[in-house]
Amino acid sequence: MRHFLRLIAACCVACTATAASACMMSESDRQELFARYDSDHDGKLTAAEYNAGETSDIADWLAKFYPSIRQRAQDKRQHAQDNFKQADAAGRGYITVEQFPPGPPQKCS
Repeated sequence: MRHFLRLIAACCVACTATAASACMMSESDRQELFARYDSDHDGKLTAAEYNAGETSDIADWLAKFYPSIRQRAQDKRQHAQDNFKQADAAGRGYITVEQFPPGPPQKCS
């Protein structure tokens, strides 16, 4: 649940009120989110750290009871794995903050 709340908080912070219809996560928010995902604080995200940050514990728990959520959780895990592989183009097994994906466009209220 902690990861889920962190992701929600990061998205809310990234989506401040502007006149634009969509906005991207700010650089400082992206770096802060990277630091939260980096559980051993070594400046590198492994696939396990990235996947743990991108998937939520509550979704995993709910998936036990609701098949539709189970499929969404599996899709989210696969999407996280695909994103990590794309960011780790060199195949080193980790990404740095410079390679950390900026996140999808968010609707700004």
